[in-house]
Amino acid sequence: MIKILLISYFIIAILLVYLGPAKKSIAKAVSEVKEASNIDPRSGREPVSRNKIRLFRIIITIGFIFLWPFFLSGVIKDN
Repeated sequence: MIKILLISYFIIAILLVYLGPAKKSIAKAVSEVKEASNIDPRSGREPVSRNKIRLFRIIITIGFIFLWPFFLSGVIKDN
């Protein structure tokens, strides 16, 4: 019974991340990081690497998968 609940929990989460409203929210957060990485060379800071942006996207996706019941109402309001 618990296995069925866990499997259905993760299936719903993955569907929300890749097909549902969370896809827009994750893309928006990643695009904000990409925009922030376009730094003026005169500022003396280094741009954010692609690997760090990918890691950021993975962390947000995993976080959403584990915490989707708490984020769902906010994601739906944003979209």
